[in-house]
Amino acid sequence: KMIQDSKDVLEATQFATGAGTTVFPQGITVGASTTATTGTTTVLAVNDIYKTEEALPPRFRPNAQWFANRFIYNKVRQLDTAGGANLWVQDLRQGLANNETGNTGFNLIGYPANEASGMAASLATTTKIAVLGDPSYYVIVERVGLDIELIPHLFGTTANYPTGQRGVYAMWRNTGRVFENEGFITLVGA
Repeated sequence: KMIQDSKDVLEATQFATGAGTTVFPQGITVGASTTATTGTTTVLAVNDIYKTEEALPPRFRPNAQWFANRFIYNKVRQLDTAGGANLWVQDLRQGLANNETGNTGFNLIGYPANEASGMAASLATTTKIAVLGDPSYYVIVERVGLDIELIPHLFGTTANYPTGQRGVYAMWRNTGRVFENEGFITLVGA
């Protein structure tokens, strides 16, 4: 269970923000290099949400989905407390569903909103706040299986003596990549 949890946390981060070089998959925020910038430094406004949607080419809109950290979705909810812009939900008292698949269960301006826990949880300058795009243009390839080996003796780093500990080494292979850059728009902090 600990290995699966560690694998899930690492993949959530790498598939969101991975560099795409050497052994690391290309994260969606790295491959989705077409950007829309917030209008004000460290502030998220209603206009920024619509600007991102307008920047996405029409051919990618029918299957588009949002990807962002829960922090960002909570900021979006705070933009429209009266429900006039119809950004999120009419009844803010409902809260966000905590679905184990990561999907929030709600739509943001008509597009499904998915939680991507590996993405930034801040509105700082140059931070990649959210991504809107067609997820069918982000492909994950994984070799089936996970190999686990027992390391019978661990050695210290200073004197190179045995520490009296054993270890477990887990190895798996996968990668991810954006195949159509125009299929995604990344909202970036000004």
